[in-house]
Order: sequence, then structure tokens, then C-alpha cells
Amino acid sequence: MKRHFYLLFLVGLSAIAAERKLVIDNPADRGVFIARSVETNDAIITDGYWNVMPQQKGEFQVPEEGKVAARLNFYRETRTVTPSGTKRCGSELEKFKSIEKKQGEPRITLFMGEGEIDGYATKKEGNDCAAVGGVLLDGFQETVACSSGAAGEMCLPTALTDNRPTPEAYVGACNETSIPELFVAIRFFENNEWRTQGWWKIKSQTCQKLGPFPSGKALYGFATTSSNDPDAFEWRSGWGPEMACINPESAFDYAEKADGKCEAREAIPADAPAPIKTMVGKLSEGGFRGLVNFNLKESFISVFRSASTGEIAISKDTKADSAKLAAKASCAQADCEELVQVQNQCFAFAIGDDAAYEYGWGRNASLVKAQELALNYCREGSQEPAMCRIIASECP
Repeated sequence: MKRHFYLLFLVGLSAIAAERKLVIDNPADRGVFIARSVETNDAIITDGYWNVMPQQKGEFQVPEEGKVAARLNFYRETRTVTPSGTKRCGSELEKFKSIEKKQGEPRITLFMGEGEIDGYATKKEGNDCAAVGGVLLDGFQETVACSSGAAGEMCLPTALTDNRPTPEAYVGACNETSIPELFVAIRFFENNEWRTQGWWKIKSQTCQKLGPFPSGKALYGFATTSSNDPDAFEWRSGWGPEMACINPESAFDYAEKADGKCEAREAIPADAPAPIKTMVGKLSEGGFRGLVNFNLKESFISVFRSASTGEIAISKDTKADSAKLAAKASCAQADCEELVQVQNQCFAFAIGDDAAYEYGWGRNASLVKAQELALNYCREGSQEPAMCRIIASECP
């Protein structure tokens, strides 16, 4: 079951004329997740989750009518950080909304997950929480008026504290490729800012324990075959739009500031070049406990093209020969020939004027960059550059 921990959303409970604010102050060094509950004369409506980042304050709108209660828990920990309190029906892992009627049948309706209908993937109705696939979440505390602040602000009756030491996380980086050396960098969130450290050299068919890093925070990984060329043969897992400060030629430890600048946190050689921005691969949805494998496996993308029709066939495999055979088999024309084979990079193919079969292809660690290259090459050779469009793209 996929976990959804980095969601920030507001679900309207009812049409209301006035609103109150639920204020959560998080002085801890780890983020907390919030589920809220509103009880009226007719029903109890509970939903979550929201996230309040470390050492920040979150404010969330709640209806003017009804008793408001809230439940807090730290990253990836189902145990609440508030004392025992009222139990409500919900989910420990997913976005959810439960409606418990005080009269009539069915008594409970539970929405869970993500989807196109009202933001939820599933809806179940039943007489109790277990029947609808939910769990009784404990630790809901009724809110009170904040001791300081504007009118209408509601707070928990007890302050949020976190006296436990922040657990450490280690990443197991394994080079399972035939590439002699891989260079790995890790990006993580600490003290309300992103930091990126590297490079660790991992030899072929060996593993190395990296860390420690702060646990309970997002960890990202980036690997390249050359510390001098961060765009060459990059490995990634679940690419996202995240960017990171790195030094492509030297060991580094950078913090990313709000103004986009990269600040050195440890001594960097005086002759090191200025930090650059590069894509990074997402290693995990959230924090780790103990050692987690960071498996760096080769990927081959083979492309075959028909000279007569322009038809292309793409296949991906961890073995070069297998990728080539599969692509050739899926190309329906007798004159299909191999166009290119890409290793550990994204590939994109663009076509233009159908009459001339103008085309262009590009490869890069970034899918967006590969598509840009494909379009540029297509437009250079096409009589109608505006007609060029991407018809196929693939990443490892």
C-alpha cells in the first residue's frame, strides 16, 4: 500500500459562514502529521493528514460549529505524540476522511487514498470502523482557545514536545553494475534546510554503508560514473523535480538557502568550482530505520526504426542484448534497423513532417532535457519545424 506522507490539503467539512483556526506549533526537530475531528449534533467528521515542518507553525481552518479535536504523530510513526484521548475512525497510512453518523444507517463512511473523485480512491460504508477497512486512531484531544493569539484560534491543551534523540539513518549503496566506479551523493533535510553531501566512491560489485543521516526525513540519492561529469551515465530512482547543490569535481557538504544559493558547511578546497544545480533521484518517501539498500543497476534502452514508414520500437532491459532483441521483435516492418542504444540515460524521439519523415532523438540524464534535444534536432532538419513533436520517451 502506497504511503502518502507529503500531502498538504484542506478538505471542506461543510458550508459555513464563519471559521476558526487550528494552530499547531511544532518546536521539534522532526515534522508532525495532523488528523482533525469535528463533532456536531449529527455526525463526527474526521480527516487527515496535514504536515507541519520542523520548527514551524501550521494554521488550518476548521468550522465554526462543533467540537474540534486533533491528533499528532511524527514522521512514519503511528504512535501519537499527544497523551491518550478520544478514538476516531481513519487510516494510519493514507489520506482519509471518515463520517460517523450519530443516527441512521450506515453508521460510518470512510474515504481513503487518492483518486479523481473528491480526491479519494476508495469509499466504503458500514456499521463500524473495521467493516469499512479503517482503524481506530487514538490520541485525539479536544482543542481549546489559544492562550495567546487572535480570537478564534484553537490550540491543543498540551504543548508538543519531543525529548527523544533524533534516530540516525544509514544508506547502503551497492554498485551492481559493470561500471568500475560510481560516485554517490545524498541529499537530506535537517534543521529546516536541505543539505547535500558527496561523493562516496562505490566500486563495482561492492556495497558501502553511508551516513549517518537524520532519520525521519526525506533522503535522496544521486549517482554518476564520473565525479567530473555529473551528466554522464546517471542512475536515478523515481525522478522528481527536486534540485540539489553539488560540486561536480570535489568532495562537498552544501546547505541550500532560501535565495537559491549554496552555502558550504564544511571546508571545500579553494580551487573547487562554484556549486551547480543538477537533478537528483528520490530514494524514499520518508525516513528510514537502519540500513536501506541503494541498488544501482544498469538499464539499456534500445530503439529500432523503419526507414520506409518511420515507425519506431523501444524496449528497456537490464541487459543490452535483451533490450535489442525485444525492440527488433516489436518493430513490425522488414526494414527496421537499430537507431541507437542508450545506457543509464533517458531517451526521447521526435518526428516532424510526415511526408519526409524528419526526426530527431536525444538522450540525457533528465527526461526534459532529452525531449528538448530531440525536438531541436528534429526542427533543424524539418521544413515545418513547428510540426515536430515527441512521440516516444523512456527513462531507466
